[in-house]
Amino acid sequence: MKGYKNIVFDIGNVLVRYDPVGFLERSPFTEQKSELIRHIFDAELWIELDRGTIEEETVFQHLSEKYPELREGIAYISKHWIDEVFSVIEGTSRILTELKDSGYRIYLLSNFGERGFLKISKEYSFFGKIDGKIVSYEVKTVKPEKKIYDLLLERYGLDPKETIYIDDRPENLVIAEKYGILCHHFQNPETLAGFLKRAGVHSFGGEKGSTGTEE
Repeated sequence: MKGYKNIVFDIGNVLVRYDPVGFLERSPFTEQKSELIRHIFDAELWIELDRGTIEEETVFQHLSEKYPELREGIAYISKHWIDEVFSVIEGTSRILTELKDSGYRIYLLSNFGERGFLKISKEYSFFGKIDGKIVSYEVKTVKPEKKIYDLLLERYGLDPKETIYIDDRPENLVIAEKYGILCHHFQNPETLAGFLKRAGVHSFGGEKGSTGTEE
C-alpha cells in the first residue's frame, strides 16, 4: 500500500468559518433569522451561486421580489454578508501550514461562489501554501456531484490511495471514499490532528509516507 502524499481540504467550516446564523444574530433582523437563512443561504439559488451559473445581484433581486415581506432584511444581507460571515479557523490553518512545510501536497476542494472566494483568497495566508484547487464556481459543478471529484483527481494526477480528504459534511465524503480516498469528517482542529496522527502522517506523530486508517 502506498503512503499518503496529498492532503485535500474543504474550505467552508474547515479552514474558514462560514457563519450566516451568527451574522444575522448580530444584525437588526434577528427576529427574521430563520426565514432569511431558509430563503437565502439554504436556498437552491445559493447553490447555483456556488455553481457559478447565476450572478449574486440576480439572486438578491429575485429573492426581494419573491419575498417582499423580507425585503429590508434581504437588502441588508446583500450589502453586508460578504464582510460578516467569514473568519479563519486558526487551528486548521496551522495544520495545513505544517503539512505543507513537511512536504505534503495541499489541495482545496470546495463549494464557493466567486465573490466570497475572491475575498477570502486575498485575506488568508494559507492560500499561499496550496498546490492546486477545484472551486465550484470555476468548474460549474458542486459537491457532492461526481464530476467535481473527477476533476480534482484528473487535473492534478492524484492517486486516490495516496490522498486524504477533509470535509465537514458527511455527504461530501461518500464519493471520495468510493474512490479509495481516506476521508475525515471534520469537527475541529484537535480531532483532525488526532486523525492525521492515526493515519501516520509525519507531522502528527508518524513517519511521512506511512499509511493508516481512521479509528
